[in-house]
Amino acid sequence: MAKVVYSGVSNKARKIKKIYVGISSKARKVKNAYIGVNNKARLCYSSINPISGDITTVGNVVTASNTTWIVAHIANNRAYLISQYVTERYVQFKYPFSECAAAIDVRTYENTLSSDFLDICDTVTVHGSTGKVFIPTLSHLQGSDSYDTTDFEKLHFSYFATNTKMGYTPSGVKKIYYLSTIEYGYGIYTYCINTKNRIVGGNNGDTGTYRACVCVNMNLL
Repeated sequence: MAKVVYSGVSNKARKIKKIYVGISSKARKVKNAYIGVNNKARLCYSSINPISGDITTVGNVVTASNTTWIVAHIANNRAYLISQYVTERYVQFKYPFSECAAAIDVRTYENTLSSDFLDICDTVTVHGSTGKVFIPTLSHLQGSDSYDTTDFEKLHFSYFATNTKMGYTPSGVKKIYYLSTIEYGYGIYTYCINTKNRIVGGNNGDTGTYRACVCVNMNLL
């Protein structure tokens, strides 16, 4: 569920899994419930899962917020998703990453995703950029990089233990985009960052697109 409510039972908070209302002598399941906050309706409960598909297995393809995602890693009841297609938003990567166009644009991209989906995603910080959506680090993709220092930045996504590249742009044009430092002549765009704040295979200040990532809190589903 994107939103949950609790009731008190024996001095403990218990999550309410289902809510019903009586209509014409029949119990009807409530899909969404709202409360008024500052003269606006705010969603407080939803029985609708914003993710279509199984996020419990690495490699599965799921959809959420009109976006196709690949389950890249699972740990500590979190599912790390990476977008199957590049954003086609050409922005600059440079030092420091938190101030470059790519870090700013990822927040703009985040605002295009639905609130019910973002509500189940953790807020994370990657090289000074904080939000629900992040651009993967080199360690996420290839296992280690000296410029990644926090536990989150150093986390190696298990999907990329065997999958070092992903293909196809959103428009369907076949072009290989590598997601590791392996190049073989294709690797001008690799959609990952480190403190050097460059696209691997390019130079500091190069422009390119990226594959967005999110960290879904599976406790909220």
